[in-house]
Amino acid sequence: MTDGQTEAVVPGRDGSLGLLASEFEWCYAVVYRYLLHRVFDPELAEELTAETFYRAAASIHRLPPDARGVQMWLLRTATNVGNSHHRRMRLRRLLLRRFGTTKPTVTESESASDSTDGQRPARVRAAVQALRPKYQAVVALRYFCGMPFEEIASIVGCQPGAVRARLSRAIGELRERLGDRCSVNS
Repeated sequence: MTDGQTEAVVPGRDGSLGLLASEFEWCYAVVYRYLLHRVFDPELAEELTAETFYRAAASIHRLPPDARGVQMWLLRTATNVGNSHHRRMRLRRLLLRRFGTTKPTVTESESASDSTDGQRPARVRAAVQALRPKYQAVVALRYFCGMPFEEIASIVGCQPGAVRARLSRAIGELRERLGDRCSVNS
């Protein structure tokens, strides 16, 4: 560089910075798609994806040395970012409800009776968003990202059997919320 400035390059362990740079577009697409299926809002998914990559840049020294490891690390970070977002939103909704500044919500039975096939995607999105974050994560990773149980377990930090149990509980809750009109395949 000119004028006495030096270029600051922070190498990651075993070239992780170069690996992240070379795989950025692919990793970004994977993380964005995963978060989109957690929040169902493209703009919010972009914000959460950006936060995920910001955390990756801030912790470049922790990135694994291989491409698959980087993807798994990013998805684990995205899971934490998504869970944090859902906790903040839940707290916000509780506070707004408590102080009476929200409109009355439509009850589940009212929305189910007014439902048509054209509203099914919205009902499924609402049902997935109503799940606890740990259930949302396994549903999105399994059904929207097509990941095997072992990889999901690595991302969410539990055993594959626990992932299966969470997925089973999530599907049960989705069936309960959606009733007979929408089926969820396990």
